[in-house]
Amino acid sequence: MPDTIFLSLASYRDPELVPSINSAIANAHDPDNLRFGVGWQHSPEETLPPEWHTDPRFIILDVPTTDTKGVCWMRAMIMQQWAGEDFYLQLDSHHRFAPNWDIQLLKMWSDLKACGVEKPLLTSYISAFNPANDPAGRHPSPYSFHWDRFIPEGSFFTRPGDMPNWQQLRFPESSRFFSAHFAFVEGKFCREVPYDPNIFFHGEEPDMAVRAYTHGYDSFAIHRPLVWHEYTRVGRPHVWDQKEPIEKIHHTWNVTAHARVKKLLGTDGERCDIDFGPYGLGTKRTLADYERFAGIRFRDRTVQQWTLDFKPPPNPNIHTDQEWEESLLRYVHHCIDVHMPGETREEFVKALDEFDFWAVTFHNKAGKEVYRQDAVEKDIQGFKPDPDRYCKVWRSFFADPKDPPVTWIVRMHSKTRKEDDGWCPIITGPCP
Repeated sequence: MPDTIFLSLASYRDPELVPSINSAIANAHDPDNLRFGVGWQHSPEETLPPEWHTDPRFIILDVPTTDTKGVCWMRAMIMQQWAGEDFYLQLDSHHRFAPNWDIQLLKMWSDLKACGVEKPLLTSYISAFNPANDPAGRHPSPYSFHWDRFIPEGSFFTRPGDMPNWQQLRFPESSRFFSAHFAFVEGKFCREVPYDPNIFFHGEEPDMAVRAYTHGYDSFAIHRPLVWHEYTRVGRPHVWDQKEPIEKIHHTWNVTAHARVKKLLGTDGERCDIDFGPYGLGTKRTLADYERFAGIRFRDRTVQQWTLDFKPPPNPNIHTDQEWEESLLRYVHHCIDVHMPGETREEFVKALDEFDFWAVTFHNKAGKEVYRQDAVEKDIQGFKPDPDRYCKVWRSFFADPKDPPVTWIVRMHSKTRKEDDGWCPIITGPCP
């Protein structure tokens, strides 16, 4: 019998949901063996194709936008609908599929099993596509997972990068991370590593990466472009934009979720005093095992050069604790978000025209400056195209792990301000 695949698609008011599922069905080798769990978070005027409601392949979780509790809650609800299908494929709701994508994924997974990988997990930041220019706008090559940065709340971010020499690879590429928008694995994963509904948004991928690894799963990025993902979603609604009731409780949910992930990972030496129940670490491997494998240490936010260079794991073997300590670097890759007053793009651009210099500094716990890279007028003008009307001030540098920066300061100089020789009051915030 052909293998059955349970597809999880969490969708929040996404017009790409229907085209995504239609593409999956049209390009599958065995479309009758697909099962769809659709987390349909929608407004009253939005509808789905009527045939989906009677198609036995579909389970539709009908959730008005006012009742949603975030994407991880939705993914957890979908995962609970798994009914013993052989495989589980977690997606977002904005994808396109290559012909025979299903049997090609099954072959990749089977090849890894044949090589001795006990629990393969195919998970990638998959290739990008543009719905307005499809299929011509599909990225032609697969992506590798790249380390990005620790974020102030204690989790970390990753990003995609072109996979080198992918055409010569016989097998998927070993990976240290987890992608929430593409994860293909045996169905029993739903029982062994259930999604934590207590996480709101950020933090889900580090949570799942570590939990999957400690439950014995090994992650691999697919080495062929089989599925494409839209990354931008420009101009489309997000759950945190909703006025009622999300706007009032989004901040509380986010703070609680970040604290939960921070304790699970032990970031900054946080004591793990939460009973995670089924959403905790596994017993096949430890958190320390994951850190050595991935070249990341959470308690002091340090990273090995091998990881910073985007080389696939496992990281080079470190034989002693001293070698492990000496291999870890405090790499700061931080984005300072500076918000300009004004609700329109014209007001945003006008506000930026006032400044000719920003002093940008990072300071340790004692207040001593440990790094400085200023923004001159050309840099400030370069913030104008930002669609979110934020000035995203990126800074990257190595810091002493024993004396890390804890705050950043931006001091702006105005061409029109008469007080304090044109210097405006400082803007400051935390730095991981």
